[in-house]
Amino acid sequence: MKKLFAILLCAMMLFSLTAIAEAPAPTATPVPDPVFTDAKILTKVLDEGQAVYGIRLEFAGEWDSGALLPADFGVNGYSIVQVYMNNSGKPGHAELKGKYVFIIFDEPQGIGAGLTNTLQYFSGSNTLRDLTLNVQFTSRQMMFDAKGYIHVEIDDFIAGSVTNADGYKTDYQLYIPEGWEGKSLPLFIWLHGGGERGTNNFTQLSANRSALNYITPAAQKRNPAFVLAPQGHSGWDGPAIDNINTIVLELIEKYNIDAARIYVSGCSMGGGGSKSLMFAYPEMIAASIVIANANLSEDEARLAAYKDIPIIVITGAADGGGTANERMVQNYELVTSLGYKAVAFLSENGRNGYLRGEEAAMDLQPVIDAMAKEEAMWAFVTYLPGTVIPSAHWSWMAATENAALQDWMFSKVKAVPYSGK
Repeated sequence: MKKLFAILLCAMMLFSLTAIAEAPAPTATPVPDPVFTDAKILTKVLDEGQAVYGIRLEFAGEWDSGALLPADFGVNGYSIVQVYMNNSGKPGHAELKGKYVFIIFDEPQGIGAGLTNTLQYFSGSNTLRDLTLNVQFTSRQMMFDAKGYIHVEIDDFIAGSVTNADGYKTDYQLYIPEGWEGKSLPLFIWLHGGGERGTNNFTQLSANRSALNYITPAAQKRNPAFVLAPQGHSGWDGPAIDNINTIVLELIEKYNIDAARIYVSGCSMGGGGSKSLMFAYPEMIAASIVIANANLSEDEARLAAYKDIPIIVITGAADGGGTANERMVQNYELVTSLGYKAVAFLSENGRNGYLRGEEAAMDLQPVIDAMAKEEAMWAFVTYLPGTVIPSAHWSWMAATENAALQDWMFSKVKAVPYSGK
């Protein structure tokens, strides 16, 4: 009896094991992809203007890092080199998970290669194009339209405006440096050229890197400063200059700006505007870099108004059809004939406008050294013919991306802080 029971028990156990072995394994429920919600175009400003460099996709849920690759996407006309995600929505850093997916394009290489594709030059000024990019999410058989922009660096500025008693309005963009509270930091004013005229309060930052070269982490580490970029309707004169003064006084009051360290620089029309601002308010400016505007065109009384402001004048030798170098020589001879100390690096002594960054700074350092040695308030610099590209007029590209020039300017301090009186 016991033997029969044992046999039956073994049979039951064998049947149970067989049943378990033959039962289908449980299957995991597939996790659906996060739901797409939005797509924006990423832009950055290169030397020659603003360019598209990627797209940001936004989803209702998170993607895992590595879940998506460049091969998963396609955008007509662009080569995709990188895909990453994060939860901040800010480009430039990757996280393990994120609801924002960044598709980064291959960038043009070399000076002159990155001509703008977000701006359209029409009737003498730049306007922002209303672009739409089609995104193919090939691995999921989906398509999106990317509309609207995320402007790297430009979005770090805040917009403002002032209007005078006659109704003349001046818009501006202001960069506020991190950690400004409790400090007294300088103010740098950038005046744009003729191509950035208008009322969009945008292209004074997007048409070239000039003002942006003063807000990079490296520039702000060396010389933390507020950066003001107003936009003019036409020329830099009359009410436009007076409105800048109003803006400056408001910023001094609101942000405790160091009123003894206010600087101005500008290119082309803005180079002339820098001189107009110094003429109208010489007590305001501690130093100036005048770029791509070789024609002083002032009489002796006008020059005398700002003769005590340290100024470096820079242009391309071939600027203006080969006449700029001649005007620079005339300017040097004019100011020295009036008894103002100046140094000149012209003709065969010209600098190299092709250089950028540290090389550009090393190339300009002899100018700064000569000014100190000669105790000169003025310096005249021309870049050698053929070294300012892709246009002989665009000498601001090398001049603004130059730590030596920035350090020289920010080292100057007014004896009396500006009060507007």
